[in-house]
Amino acid sequence: MKPDMYKDVRKMLLVVMILVPAIPFLASLAIGYSSYRASMERSAFHVAERIAEDHAILISSFLDERRIDLESILSTVPVTSLLEQDQLDRVFQSLQRTSKTFIDIGLIDENGVQKSYAGPFDLVGKQYSHQPWFSKTLQSGSYVSDVYLGYRHRPHFTVAVAAGEGKGRWVLRATVDQGLFGDLVQGVSIGETGEAFIVNDAAVLQTTKRSGGTILSVEESSQCLLDQEGVSTGLHGEYICAVAPIKGTLWLLVVRQKTSEAFAEFDWAARTIALVSLAGGIFIVSLAILVSSRVVAILRSKEAERREMENHLLRAARLAELGEMSAGFAHEINNPLQVMKSEIALMEMNAAALKEDQPLEEADKKELQSSLEQVNFQIDRCAAITRSILKFGRYPGPENTAVDLHVYLPEATLMMQRKAKVSGVDFSLIIPAEIPRVMADPGQLQQVLVNVLNNALQAIEERHGFEGGVLRVSVSRTPPDLVQIEVEDNGSGMSRDVLAKIFNPFFTTKAPGKGTGLGLSVCHAIMDGMGGGITAQSREGKGAVFTMTLPEYSH
Repeated sequence: MKPDMYKDVRKMLLVVMILVPAIPFLASLAIGYSSYRASMERSAFHVAERIAEDHAILISSFLDERRIDLESILSTVPVTSLLEQDQLDRVFQSLQRTSKTFIDIGLIDENGVQKSYAGPFDLVGKQYSHQPWFSKTLQSGSYVSDVYLGYRHRPHFTVAVAAGEGKGRWVLRATVDQGLFGDLVQGVSIGETGEAFIVNDAAVLQTTKRSGGTILSVEESSQCLLDQEGVSTGLHGEYICAVAPIKGTLWLLVVRQKTSEAFAEFDWAARTIALVSLAGGIFIVSLAILVSSRVVAILRSKEAERREMENHLLRAARLAELGEMSAGFAHEINNPLQVMKSEIALMEMNAAALKEDQPLEEADKKELQSSLEQVNFQIDRCAAITRSILKFGRYPGPENTAVDLHVYLPEATLMMQRKAKVSGVDFSLIIPAEIPRVMADPGQLQQVLVNVLNNALQAIEERHGFEGGVLRVSVSRTPPDLVQIEVEDNGSGMSRDVLAKIFNPFFTTKAPGKGTGLGLSVCHAIMDGMGGGITAQSREGKGAVFTMTLPEYSH
């Protein structure tokens, strides 16, 4: 595995180990967050709805009591008595002792003229027939008016009840203390930002607001809820609102609270969830980094072990090749030794003549000189063979570099050329001049060549013995940017079944003890490692062609 691949593996592990737990983690947080928010909203709306409904009942009861107060006066005191100022003052004082709710009281005839009045204003003789509440009171028997300015030029509302029949009808009206009524309306306990106020069916304020707003101004926040029946809730700007109708009136009680306060617990929970998410994210990322680093370290260790095993396997394969070629090496070394032995015997004869004090003739001297040169030549020849063996056996390690096949192939195949010569095989090497340099490891490529050539020589010997064998090594270019080396022999060839298995580890057709089955599988791994490949074509009894491809060296 290449070093940069470890980075890719680590990145992939990091991504997988972060995303796999993070996706369900974030999904569960999102679902929990959404569910909790919905629950909090339902709870906040429910609280506002319950408070609005309960408080609307309280206000409705308060207004009903005021109507009952006026109806009790009409049922106990004759209308004619109420026309007397003293009597009306006594009735009003009695009401004041019972409750400070009313600030005045007056009796109005059927024409809308106030005949008697008790209170702080001068309203006797004032005309009220034009007021909507007057006609509504005559129609329904009792009525609670909207807030209006009237003759006193200050906001107030009236509770009125009717008495009598036909043309002898009277209306007893009283003005409710606006401050006391406003305190009753605003006496809602719904946090620091909560407030309650009343609007009519046109969204006009009937009481003041804690957050600011004058009576008789239009309240925009409640308009969206006016058309709904019963108690309704909704969001408006920064408030949650609940609107409840007040029985017996055209009023609506609005209870609202800022969402920042209503959802304060949710905001705290959201911050807690965010902190938990952050901590969980940090833990997941840290664990992913730790585990991925550990996994990559294990992969590096296993890769190092694999490379070490590969090197052992390569060395073992090289030694196996050397063992198979040992007979050829022995023959190669034996020939120079035989020549040296003959030359030494000749030199011993000349030496014996010298011992007998017989002078050497000029021809003998030349012969002795020639023998010494021949011995020296054969020694160099043995040394060259030995160096080739040592160079093949002592492989320093893989390292791809630019290789000039014109120089490399003759030298790398030298041992096999000698072995072919000994076996009577016609060996030829064809390298066109235009062949470029290739990117390869010289030692590993030599091992592949030796293995393939050695198998070819064995196949030739199996079919032809020591005569008629042909072994050809040729080089050519093939697109795109590849160089191929073909080794072609006229040996025994292979069947289809054997050809399909030759690159499998431990597969061999040789007799037990004569092959490990690792040669071609190692060759396949070597060629893959160099960015090339190796293929084979063969027919039984027709020889074989092994093709090795290598990438061209790019400057």
